[in-house]
Amino acid sequence: SLYSDKTLFIGITQSGETADTLQVLKKLKDRDTLVMTNNNMSQAATLAKNVIYLDCGTERAVASTKTFTASVLSLLGLCEAIDLAELLGAFSTILADTKEIERWANVIKDYDHVLFLARYINYPIACEAALKMKEVAQIHAEPIISSEIKHGPLALIDDKVFSIFILGGENKGGQDKVFDNLSQVKARGGKCLVITNEAWEVSVKLHHEDVIVVPNTDKWTQSLVFNLVGQLLAYYCATLKGLDAI
Repeated sequence: SLYSDKTLFIGITQSGETADTLQVLKKLKDRDTLVMTNNNMSQAATLAKNVIYLDCGTERAVASTKTFTASVLSLLGLCEAIDLAELLGAFSTILADTKEIERWANVIKDYDHVLFLARYINYPIACEAALKMKEVAQIHAEPIISSEIKHGPLALIDDKVFSIFILGGENKGGQDKVFDNLSQVKARGGKCLVITNEAWEVSVKLHHEDVIVVPNTDKWTQSLVFNLVGQLLAYYCATLKGLDAI
């Protein structure tokens, strides 16, 4: 068996009512289970032996922005000590002045296709950003592992595709490869934006001038800072397109 008596099964569900998660929890009723949910009165919270109540506020739409961030933070907290004060400080800095993000959203909203390119720990953030761009702004968006852009995605690049690179926080050893990917996209007429942190700002700006720079945090939480920018881009694209239904 792949599992032993020391195996912990973790379920993550915003509503606590996700059908497939509930089905698995019912099958695991005699095993050690942990659920992360934003609804402590849900079926999932009742079925699991242990519960982490995210308590991050009611989601107002299908796009679970707060729950995503809280779930990732909870997972990080299970396996690594994190500097929560530093992360919250970075969030506050971004939210205090979103003019640059709004300016870029005003550009992106007119594109039919958006690619989010990232590598290593930032790739899941590219997935989340692309999902939010589709769900909220109704713009076709796809996440791409930046090192794989030559294997198909590059053929799709033209002046009708907007590419957003998420770069920073990971090992700097692969910088040159990402900058090469960036130059290839630009050579095909693609419009590009780079989301990076202060530590990478100088090297990034040597290769590309269109940059959103966020505060530095530790290597585990830096991606969540990039994620906030991705979610805000989707939000402002939606509102600028008149899609805000609230």
